Amino acid sequence: MSTKSGKILLIAVLVLYFLFIVIANIPARLLASAIHKQVPVVWLNSVEGSIWKGSAGAAQVDVQPFALPLGRLTWELNPWSLLALNPCVKFQTTQKGQNISGELCHSLGGTSSVHNVSMDSSMALVNGLVGTDLKGRASLEVQKAEFSQQRVKALQASLTWHNARVLIMEQWVNLGSLAAKFKAGESGGVEADIFDMQAPFKVDMKAYWSAQAGWTVSGLVTPTEITPAEYVEGLKFLGEETEGSYKLSFP
Repeated sequence: MSTKSGKILLIAVLVLYFLFIVIANIPARLLASAIHKQVPVVWLNSVEGSIWKGSAGAAQVDVQPFALPLGRLTWELNPWSLLALNPCVKFQTTQKGQNISGELCHSLGGTSSVHNVSMDSSMALVNGLVGTDLKGRASLEVQKAEFSQQRVKALQASLTWHNARVLIMEQWVNLGSLAAKFKAGESGGVEADIFDMQAPFKVDMKAYWSAQAGWTVSGLVTPTEITPAEYVEGLKFLGEETEGSYKLSFP
């Protein structure tokens, strides 16, 4: 019996080794094609290496109607994830002033997920998404996110925006430091609570994003004793006053 078990174990090891050799030599471009087929919003160009470990000279994610450039992408496939039929790759993207790293998985059921994603970037990256010009540095932490096509099924993430500035009516407005917490919303969208960390006013706003409608933002901004007078005048023009606060809505 022990001899028979030993032969079965040896055959299993040889089969796994054979699969490892085969997978390790699959061209990376086939992985790029498979990723785009399963997640059409992801594009990989100038792909090199193997499915096991490779790179793309340029990567981007389409968030209609705009594209988010990610720069150079490198990845490494987790071999044990293949046995669970849920392949996972650790990835890192880099371009000038921007770094993103984390883990991406894709199940046979068609659901993709990311874990422990960390991003440090200029807020100018998302100018096309919000419809105006932004400045400052953003730090994003995504503990977990699950999505299928362009529908978000689960999300736990937070963002800090330092030295925040936004272009309003051809004038740059200094917002100080802001933060946001994200979660999955209705109809496959994303909900966010936005609040001040160190800003010239109090912020209590909510945002919502969907692939169909894009971003909408609404909530209250409350002046404080350190709020510049011109900011208060601007709030009077942009929002409706209610009990010392101003209700704003964009777009």
